[in-house]
Amino acid sequence: MTARRSWTIRVAQDYAAAGALRADEVVFMREPKARVGLVLPGGGARGAYQVGVLHAISDLLPGDRNPFPVVVGASVGAINAAAVACHARNFGAGVKRLVDLWSDIKTSDVYRVDLATTALGGLRWLLSLGFGGLFATPKAFLNNEPLRRFLRRELDLPFIGEAIEQGALRAIGISTSSYNRGMAVTFVQWEDDIAE
Repeated sequence: MTARRSWTIRVAQDYAAAGALRADEVVFMREPKARVGLVLPGGGARGAYQVGVLHAISDLLPGDRNPFPVVVGASVGAINAAAVACHARNFGAGVKRLVDLWSDIKTSDVYRVDLATTALGGLRWLLSLGFGGLFATPKAFLNNEPLRRFLRRELDLPFIGEAIEQGALRAIGISTSSYNRGMAVTFVQWEDDIAE
């Protein structure tokens, strides 16, 4: 008997001894089915390392079944998590697409890096800091509108719902920063039988 199962039985027996369960109910207590989750943190270039690990996992797995029924990510990990979730019905193809994406991404896919835009961003910050809030605080130093376009182009977000409906994915959680609210925001999508 495993230590975990033994612990579960002991806890059930303690509940029975305390009168919270009848002794015959102890036999019917089962551990919840274990689920494997994928948690991808943020950290810029860490996203490329994550894809390297996912690629290795994909190479080791037989077939294209998604090994991660629950996927969560923050910041750059949220981008990778969304891509994994979009392709949960064919994990191998999804990982290949991620490898291609990270092999071809350029700074200009994430930020506007031309001199005029960068100088204007710096000027906005200097004015905001130098005049004690007289000017509105900029949302970011660099213009990240290219990232928005890039994500819309590269992520097939409707596929997430389809993957959940078809059982290839149970849940996804995406955490990101809201520049408008100045706080972290988490978006979650899950199958109907998961308790809130």
